[in-house]
Amino acid sequence: MENTQTQESLSEEISFKEILINFIKWFRYIVSKWVVIVIVAIVGGVLGFIYANSKPLKYRAVSTFVLQELNTNNARGNDFVSILGFNVPEAGGLFQGENLLQLYRTRFMIKKTLLSKVPDSKNEYVIDRYLKINGLREAWKEHLKLKNINFFIKSNKSYTRLQDSLITAFVDDINANYLQVGKDDRLNFMRVEVRSPDEDFAKLFNDQIVKTVNDYYIQTKTKRSAENLRLLQHQTDSIRAALNGAMYRVASSSSMNLNPAREVLKLPSQRSQVGAETNRSMLYELVRDLEVSKMSLRKETPLIQIMDEPVFPLPKFRDSRAKALTMGTLAAALLTIALYSAIYLYKRILE
Repeated sequence: MENTQTQESLSEEISFKEILINFIKWFRYIVSKWVVIVIVAIVGGVLGFIYANSKPLKYRAVSTFVLQELNTNNARGNDFVSILGFNVPEAGGLFQGENLLQLYRTRFMIKKTLLSKVPDSKNEYVIDRYLKINGLREAWKEHLKLKNINFFIKSNKSYTRLQDSLITAFVDDINANYLQVGKDDRLNFMRVEVRSPDEDFAKLFNDQIVKTVNDYYIQTKTKRSAENLRLLQHQTDSIRAALNGAMYRVASSSSMNLNPAREVLKLPSQRSQVGAETNRSMLYELVRDLEVSKMSLRKETPLIQIMDEPVFPLPKFRDSRAKALTMGTLAAALLTIALYSAIYLYKRILE
């Protein structure tokens, strides 16, 4: 038993020693090639610098805003609305404040922005500007399926596989190369930035996506409350119309000079008067709770206060050449080390 343990300990010691010796040999081999590695790293850094310097200038369009949400539950209004069978709005909702930033990157929002119309333009859309600055319409002229492709379809139809694929590619490109969203936790500011080599497109897309997302966010947050308010308003209008009709019938019956022998004819007038009193009580309650619902909707509507928005001329910038130089140097050096490591391993195998 002791001999077995001794042999295992000796085997582990030999294995570790072999690994250490092989590592030292590999390290010495790589160090012996330091001149080549340094030269290749310098070349990689220079190429990275040249690549960054050759890229066109970009324009930066930035919008900053503050989101403030005031959610409330009014028990008195909600109790009455619940009795009527309507939905009762709750605090919070489908989206919380942080999720507003994630909306900007969704396919649905970017697609909706691309398909929105350019302000002060009759037939031009944001997607037309995107295709133009990327030269896609020119590149598609040689393709039968692409040269006449249209992204606007009737409501009763759906996108083809090709249209969906192109929209997805546009969304991915915008997320990767155009759109940046974030939040300054210190100031509680939300920031939306669009970068583009075309100044007009940078501002246009920033303006449109901020408007599209913020409007959708507000509509979604207040959807149930707005629906309840609409139903309450309809109910109130119906009761008011019924009350006006009942009061008119009461007034008409009271103004008639009836024969004492025909007192029974007063019965419809009395019924109308009872109906008018009932409708008056219902209308009072409905009007009261309608005002409560309006106040609740106003309090539930999030306030999005725009602090800054892009204005011409937009600031220019170029991708960091220092970063490209560093990344090019590191990538070239690591690639060379990996290549020499593979050569060293191949020689060891042959040996």
